Amino acid sequence: MEQEKVGKFIASLRKEYNLTQQELADKLNITDKAVSKWENGRCLPDVYFLKLLSEIFHVSVKEILNGERDFKKKEIDENHHEKVLVVKNLTKSFDNRKVLDDISLEIHEGDIIGLIGPNGAGKTTLIKTILNLYKYDSGSVEICGYNTKSNLEEALSKIGCIIEKPDMYDNISGRRNLKIIELINNINDQDYINEMIKFVKLEDRIDDKVKKYSLGMKQRLAICSALVKNPKLLILDEPTNGLDP
Repeated sequence: MEQEKVGKFIASLRKEYNLTQQELADKLNITDKAVSKWENGRCLPDVYFLKLLSEIFHVSVKEILNGERDFKKKEIDENHHEKVLVVKNLTKSFDNRKVLDDISLEIHEGDIIGLIGPNGAGKTTLIKTILNLYKYDSGSVEICGYNTKSNLEEALSKIGCIIEKPDMYDNISGRRNLKIIELINNINDQDYINEMIKFVKLEDRIDDKVKKYSLGMKQRLAICSALVKNPKLLILDEPTNGLDP
């Protein structure tokens, strides 16, 4: 363990959160001289202050003692919310027609973003490109810090989505459809899944075959299927299609 490395990491976290040494000291109910000693590598915080620092800066005690984040790509905004989607300079063409032209956007945890535009504007193309269903010409996409080109499986594990008309297996029940998603994603939290079934108001019909569902019921099942992973990022393409007000 290098005290100097730990001190520099504490200093970088403090600056990242726009805190002076005095402001951090006030949060910890200590003097700014104690903070200065840590940051200069002259001594280490004891266990009590390590725990407080981890809570203030949203890092683990282990990360503080290692002097770096385990997940280095983690980014936070000024409200300390993680970036769940970062799209940079994304371009996509079909033949010689450019549909996405240098698109950049960021979505933080807790954000609700709507894509608004006329038919053919490229809304669904953008969604499919983010999900790597379309290969993009240039740019980059990161989901919870995972690049979709180099770490696609990890990136997609953080997403729940509905794209255009959702497909379900008509000859089995809604619950069996959800079970397939559970098995694919190694989900084993039946209480949460039942909570989502209740959330979309399908608890009375979830064991019926999907071919007996109305369009609105199928759409609610699709929403439930997107939620059962408890995703960090939820992407819904026209989710209210066929739903009652």
